[in-house]
Amino acid sequence: EELIGKPIKMLVPKSRHKQAAELLEICKAGTSVKNVEAIRLRPDGTEIPILLTLSLLSDEADNPLGIASIATDISKHVEIEQKLHEQNQTLEFTTKQLTESNQELKSFSYSVSHDLRSPLRAIEGFSGLLEEEYSAVLDEEGRRILKVIRDNTQRMDHLITDILQLSRLGQKKIKLERIDLNNLIRGIKAELMQGSPGRSIQWQIGELPLIKADMTLIKQAFTNIISNAIKFTGTREKARIEIGSKQEDGQLVLHVKDNGVGFDMQYVDKIFEVFQRLHPEDEFKGTGVGLAIARRVTHQLGGNIRAESEIDKGTTIFIGLQHEGETL
Repeated sequence: EELIGKPIKMLVPKSRHKQAAELLEICKAGTSVKNVEAIRLRPDGTEIPILLTLSLLSDEADNPLGIASIATDISKHVEIEQKLHEQNQTLEFTTKQLTESNQELKSFSYSVSHDLRSPLRAIEGFSGLLEEEYSAVLDEEGRRILKVIRDNTQRMDHLITDILQLSRLGQKKIKLERIDLNNLIRGIKAELMQGSPGRSIQWQIGELPLIKADMTLIKQAFTNIISNAIKFTGTREKARIEIGSKQEDGQLVLHVKDNGVGFDMQYVDKIFEVFQRLHPEDEFKGTGVGLAIARRVTHQLGGNIRAESEIDKGTTIFIGLQHEGETL
């Protein structure tokens, strides 16, 4: 009722009068206008985005009678588009930040590898020379201090190696191949036991399946997990390590179980974080990076990792991987 007899321009903002006139002329010439974005005014003067369709109405003798106009409110669509645009801008900014962070990480890796290791090698070399050439003139305290220097130098070197491995994981392109876990696990066991002379461990390794994974990544993960099992059973007279697998909820779940010292489950989230140690350094050597690497690896392979443990009763590490029953 408010619009009857009023000019059409009262519905159109001044900034859009030219567009409205052009569209009307196009329609008068006999060409329909379909789904053109335009702006209309509400009674309170606020603007509303619309999709406009115009059609010429004629009588039986093709004499023009008027124009049929359909305006569809698209304000919600525009709002969604604006939000998507804002999200895309945020995503682009975040991607840029990630790219810059990766570049910084590469620079950091280079710095650690070269700048930090150079003085470390100098300390190691000269302390070794001091021990070799002047050990006889040093008293017991002097030799103890020299040993502390060399032990900490070696620990620092191991720490740098682990940090570099962790930082390089994100840069590695994943190469999937079919892997016989039986051969892989037995090879890892043999390598690790060479570094643990005199240890007597009861091994129970089940029949393991073939999987499709990146050989370098999966070997790194299991090397770190099994190495931990060997280390934390070091105080046991009869150490036991069990490795097996089962299908669970569409996943292949592999486990490494030991009867070592275990830990309090209230700290379970910490064991997969970098530099988080739950046992004193003088009891169990290590850098606190091994399980962080294992977690990063499993996530890169689209899997997951978790732990169950009880103090003085051992620990079980579970790795879940997507598996489709690969066969040779």
